[in-house]
Amino acid sequence: MLQQREDFLRAELVEELRRVENLVRQESSIEKKIYYFSAAYGITGRTFRYSFSKEVLMADLLLIGAYNMMSERLNLFKSGNHTVPIDPLIFERIER
Repeated sequence: MLQQREDFLRAELVEELRRVENLVRQESSIEKKIYYFSAAYGITGRTFRYSFSKEVLMADLLLIGAYNMMSERLNLFKSGNHTVPIDPLIFERIER
């Protein structure tokens, strides 16, 4: 029974992360891409609260870190700091 629950939650996690990937892929605005990407760590956070695993926790930490870096870079860019532009390659990697 426990294994079935874990399998179900993992399948849901994958499905929801693919939805995020599609939203990011379809959006042209960098700001909205980052907004949609923020859903990814919400999904992992919810998943490991129902069924803890080290792998999902690690994914959650990585997604939070990636979102925070992208969000910070966007905020700096919007405030006029164009020293380091936002690299479109970041989103190409997410969209795979």
